Amino acid sequence: MILEIPYVPMSPNKYMSHWGYKTSERKRWHRLIFHELHRQGLAQKMVWRIIGDGYVTQNRVKPLKYRFGCMIYRVRLLDAVDSLKASLKPVLDALKRFDPKQAQYKGIGLIYDDNEQYLEEGKIEQVKVKHKIDQHTIITLEEI
Repeated sequence: MILEIPYVPMSPNKYMSHWGYKTSERKRWHRLIFHELHRQGLAQKMVWRIIGDGYVTQNRVKPLKYRFGCMIYRVRLLDAVDSLKASLKPVLDALKRFDPKQAQYKGIGLIYDDNEQYLEEGKIEQVKVKHKIDQHTIITLEEI
C-alpha cells in the first residue's frame, strides 16, 4: 500500500517542546492518512477491518506484520540519525489501531502496533526539494 500525503513530518524539536504540538501533529496525520485512504477508496474497507479483525471485539485474529517505508520530500533536511526517525512517531501513532483495553481510538488501524513484533523498519529517506509547494511524504506499507 502506498500513501502519498501532501505534508511533511514536523521536526521533533518543534513538537516535543509542548504537549499541544504533539497532540495536534498526531491528529493532523490521522486526518491526512484517512483522507488519502478515502481518496483511494480504501476508507470503508479499513473501518470494516478494524471491526472485522477483532480489534474491537474479543475474538482476535492474529495481527499482520508490515514493513514500513517512508520517503520525505522537504525543503530543509533533518538530521538523518535521530531527528528523521523521531519525526515519524506521530505518523506511526496515526497508523496504529483501536485499543480495547483503554477504550481509546489510537489511530486508523492499518498496523496493529509499532513495536518490532508487528512492524519492521524499511527504507526511510529524505530528499531535498527547492520549493515548499513540492514538499510531501510517501508512506509504503507492505505485508511480510
